[in-house]
Amino acid sequence: MPAGVSWNTYLKGVAVMLVSMAAGSQTVHLMYKPLEDLDELVKKEKEKILRQQSGSNKADWTKLQKNTVHDMNYVRQTEKSEFIKGAHEGKR
Repeated sequence: MPAGVSWNTYLKGVAVMLVSMAAGSQTVHLMYKPLEDLDELVKKEKEKILRQQSGSNKADWTKLQKNTVHDMNYVRQTEKSEFIKGAHEGKR
């Protein structure tokens, strides 16, 4: 028995805590509407990042993205070939 109370009492308490937590979060979202301007905030941050990357930084960013994709493809191909090689060695 957790905390010296019966399982019945403990489970009731847990259920009440979960319901009150859900009710509290719903109340916050109904009263304060924290997600109402989320799209606007995301748009502002994207514009801020694009401004920072303008000019030569933008070219560097594009190059970095291409290199990252190339590196990820190389890792996938290497892992795949190692897996196939290991599978063939296991059959011998």
